[in-house]
Amino acid sequence: MTFERIMTRPGYRLLVVFMLIGLAGTVEYQTEVIQERMDREHAAEVARLKSVLTFKEAQLAEFYARQGSPAAVEMARATAQAKRPRLMAAIAAVESNGSPKAIGKAGERGAWQVMPFFHGDVPADPAGQMMQSEQLLDELLDQHGGNIKRAVKAYNGDGVKADAYSRRVLAMLAEVPR
Repeated sequence: MTFERIMTRPGYRLLVVFMLIGLAGTVEYQTEVIQERMDREHAAEVARLKSVLTFKEAQLAEFYARQGSPAAVEMARATAQAKRPRLMAAIAAVESNGSPKAIGKAGERGAWQVMPFFHGDVPADPAGQMMQSEQLLDELLDQHGGNIKRAVKAYNGDGVKADAYSRRVLAMLAEVPR
């Protein structure tokens, strides 16, 4: 029997409506079940990571994951070893969304977008990249009398866009967990 013929017969129209409502309810239920399962799996993954990471590393990994980092755990482990982990995390987030394999338009490399031409080869691993970037930032902080805003601006190269860059890093710093 075709759908049109079913819909013209008395009583069948109501049955079809109830069937469609039932299907919609089933879809909603299935969506809820899938969401609950995903929430449980996410919670299990977070618990697993927290069991192998320090508290600071877990917080940083969560921050990097929110930024879209493809290597959130590795970045968190590297950044947690920094003298200024929050500032290093903010710079990496602004520079590359925390991607240690990022390559910039001007040839910058790594999560902290260091220029190999000026600062030597950029290590492939996040820990090496962080140490190289932190050394550069320490030099800039010394040159600028410890002024973070000016040092971050100089990290970007003091170009026309350096003020906006510095503001973005300092705003991102507020999002990095303490």
